[in-house]
Amino acid sequence: MLPTTADGESEIYGTYSVTSPIYSSTWSVLWGPQTRSPDINPVFIHRIDNDKEKELGKRILDIVYYARDKKDCTEAFKAVGATPINDQILNTTIVTENAFTNEAFDENWTRGSDIGRQMRKYLTSTTNDLTWPGIFQNTGWRFIGLTNRAIDGKDDYLSVVIIHSLVHSGGVTGKDSQTWVEWTFGINPHDLRYLGEKYKEILKHCTREGHSKAFGQ
Repeated sequence: MLPTTADGESEIYGTYSVTSPIYSSTWSVLWGPQTRSPDINPVFIHRIDNDKEKELGKRILDIVYYARDKKDCTEAFKAVGATPINDQILNTTIVTENAFTNEAFDENWTRGSDIGRQMRKYLTSTTNDLTWPGIFQNTGWRFIGLTNRAIDGKDDYLSVVIIHSLVHSGGVTGKDSQTWVEWTFGINPHDLRYLGEKYKEILKHCTREGHSKAFGQ
């Protein structure tokens, strides 16, 4: 079972850290007093011996809270039938590739489900996220898997990946919209392209950049 930890604390499992909430005490101070209970923020799971992943939690929180607090972003999510971010972070686990590819670690974050196996099954070199649409099975939780490809990008890239993932975890499924021309030239469009202008509205209102040249548009 995934442990419940106090504000700013982590449970260490060998080389992994299970942190709930995603922010540390320092992060909370930097952003001012928190009005939300510490147990209703995303759970973040990562390797503690990876310098890049140590700071990833702060970057993710910045992206998520920026989007969560914008009314236009909430409306954009509702327009595509996705659960608003403010309601999602009650029960969302975000896990990095370095953690979800370790089968032996599954028992510490999957809540008894086979979500870890599912993520490993669909992992490819061009995957940014492995996110189940909505709540996974009977766990009561949403799961977002971030690949190394996703977290290696710059902030504008990561922000779109996170928002894209939250649309999925909000209950919106992806669709293959690749044309034969794109297939011929090895172009792989993202799986929410079919949402058209509504997806662009999500990027416009839910990210600081308002778009991403690297991914999503």
